[in-house]
Amino acid sequence: MTLILPSCNYVRSNYAVRCNYVVRSGISHRLWQWRITTWPLSLALILLFFSLHGYAENTVTADDELVVYGQTEPADDASYQLYDQQALAAGYQNLGEFLGRINGLQIQSLGGLGDPVLVSMQGADAKQTRLLVDGIAVNNGQYGQYDLNAVPLAAIQRVDILTSSSDADDSGLIGDEAIGGTINIITRHSGSHQANATKIFAAAGSYGTATLSLQQPLLFSSLSNRTNNHRTSNHRTNNRTADLLLDHQQSDNNYRYPVTSPQDTRQPSGQQQALNNAAYRRDRLTLKYQQPDLFASLYWQDEHKQLPQYSRNSSINSARLDSKQLGMQLSGNWGQRFRQHWQLWHSLDRQGFYDPTAVFGYVDSNNRYRYQHSEARLGSQVQWQSWDFGSSINISQQHYQSRYLNDSEASACDSLSSNCNQYSWLRHRQLSGRAQWQNSASTRQVTLSGSHHQQDSRLKTVDRSTSDSADNSSDSSHQQQSWPSGLISAKQYWIGDNSSGQLQLSWKQALRIPSLYERFGNRGLTRGNDELQAEQSRTTTLTGSWNGRWQQRSQQFSLTLFQRQLENAIVPVYDPATGAGRYENTTTASITGLEWQLQSQLGRDTSHTATPTTSAPTTSAPANVEPARFEPTIGYWQLQLAGSHYHSQTRSDIVGFDHKYLPGIYHLRLTAGLLWQSSMAARHHSVDLHAELADDLYLDRYNSVPGDQRRLWNINYRYQWPANSNASKPLMAPANAGLRIHNLFNNAFSDFSGRPARGREWTLYLSYSL
Repeated sequence: MTLILPSCNYVRSNYAVRCNYVVRSGISHRLWQWRITTWPLSLALILLFFSLHGYAENTVTADDELVVYGQTEPADDASYQLYDQQALAAGYQNLGEFLGRINGLQIQSLGGLGDPVLVSMQGADAKQTRLLVDGIAVNNGQYGQYDLNAVPLAAIQRVDILTSSSDADDSGLIGDEAIGGTINIITRHSGSHQANATKIFAAAGSYGTATLSLQQPLLFSSLSNRTNNHRTSNHRTNNRTADLLLDHQQSDNNYRYPVTSPQDTRQPSGQQQALNNAAYRRDRLTLKYQQPDLFASLYWQDEHKQLPQYSRNSSINSARLDSKQLGMQLSGNWGQRFRQHWQLWHSLDRQGFYDPTAVFGYVDSNNRYRYQHSEARLGSQVQWQSWDFGSSINISQQHYQSRYLNDSEASACDSLSSNCNQYSWLRHRQLSGRAQWQNSASTRQVTLSGSHHQQDSRLKTVDRSTSDSADNSSDSSHQQQSWPSGLISAKQYWIGDNSSGQLQLSWKQALRIPSLYERFGNRGLTRGNDELQAEQSRTTTLTGSWNGRWQQRSQQFSLTLFQRQLENAIVPVYDPATGAGRYENTTTASITGLEWQLQSQLGRDTSHTATPTTSAPTTSAPANVEPARFEPTIGYWQLQLAGSHYHSQTRSDIVGFDHKYLPGIYHLRLTAGLLWQSSMAARHHSVDLHAELADDLYLDRYNSVPGDQRRLWNINYRYQWPANSNASKPLMAPANAGLRIHNLFNNAFSDFSGRPARGREWTLYLSYSL
């Protein structure tokens, strides 16, 4: 039996509430201390009051809609791409697998299911990409990392991709302030599905992979009062709605891997062996609630990841990483002509690394990590004649704590080879403004936006021998820095009888703030650097797109040209004599890129049949151009060709870094997709074949380790049937089922980390709505 006993006191000096939680389980107990500053609580209560007050008045109009960050319809914009549930529901295991098909994005998977997955956008480093969940940045302040697959596919409503030439998504609230680009994951919200629809998704595949998700409406109200225009489209419910989402995913990850030094020395080096101790499991529960002008969500997630030993594949290895996460979000808006948007976010992640057999170290490990993230956002929008003005204030605070229970030197923190108990703290304040002009015909648009960033960071070495509090520190480091960022953009739209398009020229100054680890090190082999500056870039981008018909077939073409100057690149520099090192600003670089994509419908055009739903990720065509439609009994083909071509060069005072290619990206990537669809007796069949060729990859800044050429073929078959409401037949709910095969021809190559990638994988999937 577990008992939690809180004891709270008000601390007048810093306007905070300090609570001591004594957790008792059996005869043991543990003391936790929780500090809650009162100003965020006061702000939350005030905003909640205004939202509930607006709901109590029950004045529902078409102009008074709930704005949830990023949940809008797509515009005809080459720099802003939107992918909804329909595109995601094609048997993908995770978001990374889906995004790997999109031109300009390079997915960096570092192992099997459950290992971190990163993404490079427009030739930028993975750390120079910003990942948002419902508008909140989830890049870890301690290490700058993120996991693209942290949110299950079943929990995603939509994915927005903002590249270096885009200032904001269609809501006007989320801007692209990253060097490479921004990905905003919009989670499912109440009322985002059919009325009273229970949705079930199940999948099973190779290496013991299995997925099961359930979405159950608890309280439902149908959507109403929906408006659309070129820039915004918001959803509103007249009444309250609530959803429950359960998700489970697991995998044995026992794919065959070439072990360099097998445990059994009689076996040859590089022999293919099934990985030991590589299983993964994730369980997630999400509750969501929505009413006019108010949205709330709460999630709990439990992850268990076994860690394989790639070099020896030890059979006695039992190392693992456990994680328990709790997160909550509260957002809303008020006002009509002068609209106010607010959002509060808090998450807590407790991790434990266990290595009882000392496979990854000299002694057995029992390490604990705690990561806490809080964020508050307040934004305003107002329209005046042809102008649209917006401003926002964003304050985020992150805490990271580490404790090494089996390392006796971790508290003293005075050895190069030992771990170090640490407490790090990061506060980021951002003030942003935006002005946009649009002519009366909505064919020309000019945007100016700018932000001021201020960061306070601190690191303490913590002596936990007598207390669990982070206040007992032997030494500390503190830094305060500020940087600007901004964008200037001009767009020209044109609309013809059977075609439309847009041309955009933009200039953007962006930055990447150093992580706490890069700034302060770990007081061991990695030392801190008080003079470390943020990476900064200046990017000039020209984008264009055309949508229309050629020879009675629907065609889409887009082209992007960009040139980026990167300054103060952060790289690790080590001293060969001691093995110690630190991160320094040593390199400037330039990269020039060309990205293009062509999509063409192949087949006989008709005017009396509906277009079958496509499973390939594509953006929406402009509203004025009616897509081509084809004979349902014969089927039709869709061809998609795309490519990205980059040229980069570094310049540095360090000879080994000078005149080199930027590492970690493919400088050449070509993709081709062929989709066949057919509709017979209200049943839809589709076969999607996708091929990829990528080359010119370097794994280090010296360009001494070239990466392998990447050749992949993927295929997906999907069968869909709609609901059957014929009274003479049993009622059948809408569903789809299919088979997806990744790496069809089992090509062997090494991934971005230099490890051999997984071979052929297959997945059977089924989704069903009740």
